[in-house]
Amino acid sequence: MSLNKIISTSNKNFLFYVSLIFLGALIIIIQSKIWFGDYSHKRLIMIKEDIVIQEDQNKELFEKNVYLEQEKKRLNSGIEAIEGLARSELGLIKPGEVFYQFKKDNEIRKINTLKEERLDE
Repeated sequence: MSLNKIISTSNKNFLFYVSLIFLGALIIIIQSKIWFGDYSHKRLIMIKEDIVIQEDQNKELFEKNVYLEQEKKRLNSGIEAIEGLARSELGLIKPGEVFYQFKKDNEIRKINTLKEERLDE
């Protein structure tokens, strides 16, 4: 009877150790996926950083859209706004107006040196 007892005890121990090894391997596999897999902890941190960067870009674009929307409303408000924009950016001159252009000192010096070089030739 002691032989049967030893065999039944060894079967129980064997099943215990097999299940222990199986659970240990399962924990190792799960932990490796958490730390080194496609959805790992490091990847999660990188994704969170990307989200912060994208939110900053979205905020900048939203502010730009608000500015462009205000500019659109201003330009749709009347002829004076369009005329002012045409005068400042396109150099609009109405008939009968005289256009004066003021140049900086550096530009005047360059023009004078070019004139002197032409006269010397």
